[in-house]
Amino acid sequence: NIIKGQLSSLISFKDQQTVISELADLSPDSDLIQSLSIKFKPLLQKELGLIKKTGGRNDAEGLASNYSAIMIAFQLNEQLTEVKLTHLTDDARKKAITKMTNSNINDIESALANIDTDNQKWEIKLLRNIQELASLSKQDKSTGTKLIKYREQITNLYLDKAKQTLQEERFDAADGYVDTVERFAPGLETLLDTRNAISSARDESERKAKVEANKSDFKIFTEANNIAEAEKLFEQLKADIPQTDTYITSEAPRLLADSYARLAQTNAEAKDYIAAFSLVTKGLELDLTNEMLRSLKDEYQAEANISELTELFKTSLTFPTDVRLKIDQIENYASATNSSAFRKNIASILAERIDTLKSKDENAAAGLAQTAARLFPASSILASLKNELKLKPWEGLSAANAAIAAGKLTEASKMKEDAAEKFGTHPQYIGFSRLLDDKKKEAENIYKIYQQDMESAGEE
Repeated sequence: NIIKGQLSSLISFKDQQTVISELADLSPDSDLIQSLSIKFKPLLQKELGLIKKTGGRNDAEGLASNYSAIMIAFQLNEQLTEVKLTHLTDDARKKAITKMTNSNINDIESALANIDTDNQKWEIKLLRNIQELASLSKQDKSTGTKLIKYREQITNLYLDKAKQTLQEERFDAADGYVDTVERFAPGLETLLDTRNAISSARDESERKAKVEANKSDFKIFTEANNIAEAEKLFEQLKADIPQTDTYITSEAPRLLADSYARLAQTNAEAKDYIAAFSLVTKGLELDLTNEMLRSLKDEYQAEANISELTELFKTSLTFPTDVRLKIDQIENYASATNSSAFRKNIASILAERIDTLKSKDENAAAGLAQTAARLFPASSILASLKNELKLKPWEGLSAANAAIAAGKLTEASKMKEDAAEKFGTHPQYIGFSRLLDDKKKEAENIYKIYQQDMESAGEE
């Protein structure tokens, strides 16, 4: 910047010629060289204008001698050619053009006979010969054919290097070779395809590197049983890898399923069988063939059912329709000791609740006794309570069922509401409530279909 501020005349540029030439040799297209060239050019044109008006051939030769190195550094080849030809006419001008042309052609052919593309000095000298030959071709049209041939040869030379480095995934080097081609043949349209190929290959390489890094992290997370982070990475991997890739279809799910299996076992050791069974279920969704998960599924399901139903039987007066299935799973899959202990414990819990409920709501107690005896037929204490307590029928059942049959769901809902306090635990009331809920869902579905048909008709 200090030197740049001092450059305000041709002489000042001459004083810094060595530094400028060295900078241009290192980076001919740098911003500094470009800005200095812009600053130098009007000074040169002004001096050349004076020489054309009031000077002679000697003045032109002096200008060329003093500033040719700087003009070459700034890639002002047309201006240099103009200076060299100033005040030359006719044969003298033709001879000068021929001499300069032949000199550049000889240098170019010598360079191309001894190719050294990775030598910057070789490249810069060849570039300057091509640039000067390009400026001379405007004075002698016959030179254009040779210039085209040389440019094609050099272009192919560097594009071959670009393709080679691209295959080696050296993307910056490949871009550098394309930049070099652009200096030799500015505006070459085919370079866009090469640049796009490099850009695409770079993106693909970065994608693959990211995928491999994520695979590595995914393995670390699954081995550490960090399910949350592993799941996030799995979603990212599914976005970055084709869905048919074996990593997505088998390898990653297997690793994640193994992690779920280990976590499930940890929860089971802590007697949290509900969480353990949930983890087994999620693991099997990923890998149905996982032998560990398959072997744990039935056992943990039975133990989870024991935990869930024990809490349910402590408080509820009505039970979901799948209670029978869950009891059967306990009978079939839990250990004989745990299954027997469950039956005895639940019979005791229910019997105690029924006894307590008798004094408050005998009909509710009778309903619970009937349900309990049906669910646990081997319990003598529950059978005794069932025989002792007689369930009174719900008087409003016939009218409620008639309302449903007539499609009067609002009226049926009102009957359900009115009877809830007194008959809420009654098996007849519970059966009616489930039937009413099913009819409501059916009516809602019919209405949705009707709305869709109306909307479709409106659009048509």
